[in-house]
Amino acid sequence: MGKGKYSLINGVYKRLKNDLNWTNINNPKNINVITLYANNGTGKTRLSKCFQEIAEDQTLCYDAFFEDYFYWDNKNNLFKIDKESWVFKVIKDQGLNSKIIDNFREITDTKVEPDINTDTGDIFFRISNNYSPSQYKIKISRGEECVFVWSVFYTILEIGIELLNENEEDRSTDIFNKMKYIIIDDPVSSVDDNRIITIALKITKIILKSGDKFNYLITTHHPLFFNVLFHKNKDTWNKKNYILSKTQTEFKLKKQPTESPFAYHHTVVSEIQRAINDNNLKKYHFNLFRTLLEKTANFVGNSDWKTCLNGIEANEDFLKIIDHYSHDKLSELEYSNLLDVQIETYKSVFTAFLNKYNFMEE
Repeated sequence: MGKGKYSLINGVYKRLKNDLNWTNINNPKNINVITLYANNGTGKTRLSKCFQEIAEDQTLCYDAFFEDYFYWDNKNNLFKIDKESWVFKVIKDQGLNSKIIDNFREITDTKVEPDINTDTGDIFFRISNNYSPSQYKIKISRGEECVFVWSVFYTILEIGIELLNENEEDRSTDIFNKMKYIIIDDPVSSVDDNRIITIALKITKIILKSGDKFNYLITTHHPLFFNVLFHKNKDTWNKKNYILSKTQTEFKLKKQPTESPFAYHHTVVSEIQRAINDNNLKKYHFNLFRTLLEKTANFVGNSDWKTCLNGIEANEDFLKIIDHYSHDKLSELEYSNLLDVQIETYKSVFTAFLNKYNFMEE
């Protein structure tokens, strides 16, 4: 059978596991990260199951099976967690309630707030600062539900990293001691594009925070999510990108070494335009704009992205802001608000840029 072709999903698993175990002699502390794009039904969930079954003690996995620990009690309007699960035990024993709430609120950026009862496993959702009965046990959207479950996993991963920074004999639990592989399968189902980018940035942040403790396989069917991760931190990680496809007889694993297979510039334009329309521009949108300018400059044969703004009323301060925010810490880019003058300048420059290069609206 040819290179990159496998009759069974186990063959894909072995190939990716070898990549995750690869050691860079020149920089052995680099993190191995794989981003993999595959359409639904191709085998992403089965791939995550391979890691859980074959490398069970070494794998922490977010996938459909993790999501199944959570379910709705529609009669009582409660979201519940399986009290017999290891997830519930970690939340309770490590006191993760408040950290989960913080991570959920950072991503949703709404007044919705969860409250986890670590005795019963019941999860209430309420409108923050409004405790009237009609606003206490609310039914959240499917997207918010996905974000909440992801926030639980993300918080568990955070606490795992913190514990592994302690001496082994001082750790409050030993469940993370053998962990080696972090598998993240599509944490963005039913999530809107703004939150997709935020989740991708938070994943980048946690990977950098984990140092050499874990290696990561991130799989998705969402082009925007794949694109954001594809273009992040190439110099910091040992980074490999793949497209997984399936025919009736075999799986095909195709490398994407340099360019994303998707029209990244159109994806970014749509995301920025949506943020402008929703009055939801954040500092990381400067980062996206900078990447878009770089790709446009490369396409038209220029080496400097600033040439794309020639003839556009973009003052030096604006150019410095783009440059600064594009190299700033991720934690400072995610949720910080912009000044009104920055927002108006951004809108003006971005619109002029689209007109100059004849970008078509979707």
